[in-house]
Amino acid sequence: MSDNIRFKILNTIEHLCMLCVEQMYKLPSTSPSMILNGQNYEWNNKIDDKDRRDFTQYIYVLSTIHRLVRTQSRMNIRELFYSQVNLFRHQRVSDNIIEQIARHLCVDRRQLGFVATAKGFCAGNIQYRNLRSGDIIDCNQLSNGQLIVDDDVEINETEHRISFILVVEKDTVFQHLLNNGFLIRYRNACLITGRGQPDHATRSFLQQLSRLYNDTPIYILTDCDIFGVLIACTYQSSLNENYR
Repeated sequence: MSDNIRFKILNTIEHLCMLCVEQMYKLPSTSPSMILNGQNYEWNNKIDDKDRRDFTQYIYVLSTIHRLVRTQSRMNIRELFYSQVNLFRHQRVSDNIIEQIARHLCVDRRQLGFVATAKGFCAGNIQYRNLRSGDIIDCNQLSNGQLIVDDDVEINETEHRISFILVVEKDTVFQHLLNNGFLIRYRNACLITGRGQPDHATRSFLQQLSRLYNDTPIYILTDCDIFGVLIACTYQSSLNENYR
């Protein structure tokens, strides 16, 4: 992440927090209120418990992001939830706040310092470099596929062009294809699975592949039901104009 983006995130959070403090300081003692992110918070005896919780959740996540970005650290999104289970109650609450802040700042979730538990797998004639550790990962080395980490990666263009990319919904299908010689028959193919609904790392990895090999066809194989359609649409929205 560039220094400009880091400074932008830090300055925005600090500015927002200063606005909060200034507004609370200027509040009249009779009917105090504060407008934050378009929502009015009434600070009196009639204040709703949900308003208190929402405000506290938002400020807590902002504080965590500021610390992560300032120290250039990383935190698993589940770690954030478990750090204040009583505050968030459900992980989807903390996840949604992270996504809201990322959209507001026009940055990627990883640029806020959050990573997800690795979920997807990739196999085939693909190499990529972990930008944080510098390690070169060869997806051909492991017989069961390479775990796609939610980190800064740079895919290396190989000597042999990829003939096609096949994305499958389920890990069982992914392993079945590998065990039955899929990559022996199609040596220049790339096989990917998100093991169900794809996580951020898998979608980002596929998007980077599609940009690097923009003339390579991408096929998505899912169950013929509503859940399969939703999974295919998730991949499609990630690929945007690169989707075929």
